[in-house]
Amino acid sequence: MKEIIQTALAILGSVGIGGAIVAALSSWLGKVWAERLMAKESAKYREELERLTKRLERKNYVSRVRFDAEFAIYRDLSAAFLEVVKTQNHLFTFYRLDSVPEDKPKQKNFYITRMNKCTEAFNKASIQLHCNAPFIEESIFERFRNILRDVDMQLFHYPAFYIDDFAFESRRESKALFEECSRRTQTINDDMDKLISDLRAYLKNLDVA
Repeated sequence: MKEIIQTALAILGSVGIGGAIVAALSSWLGKVWAERLMAKESAKYREELERLTKRLERKNYVSRVRFDAEFAIYRDLSAAFLEVVKTQNHLFTFYRLDSVPEDKPKQKNFYITRMNKCTEAFNKASIQLHCNAPFIEESIFERFRNILRDVDMQLFHYPAFYIDDFAFESRRESKALFEECSRRTQTINDDMDKLISDLRAYLKNLDVA
């Protein structure tokens, strides 16, 4: 472009055109050059903006997919664990309002049925938790697993206090352990309530566009 301007000025000088015309031509050529530069830069910025827009759209899509996946996992886990907590509430408690059969064989079957319901819920929740382990925040995974650990302890002690032949004597002779199991019932409920509350906050704060 510089060479064009110089050539034009040389031609104009050789034919004797005045300085005003030379200045006008220089201004016009400069304007044309500036417009070309501006167009080139504008195209460059448009391309960059398109790249950024596509990148943001991909990020938003991944963010939405991740949120939907985590939401589904935690929704199903919460339902499974609430069933575990509900069934374990019937194992040990300080204040029991049971319609326990007086007949000893029926009473034993009643307690066995109660334990089996909790065991079934425990197994389902455990499988569901570990199948989804790679997709769960580590700290949240550990809190779910701690609830399972406590319920497992309840199930471990339950037969000695309610199903075995000397269950009544065990409750009397191992009163401290029995009361510890009863207190654990409330601990499990409190831990589950706190976990649900924290899960609600966690999902709310996920980066979702």
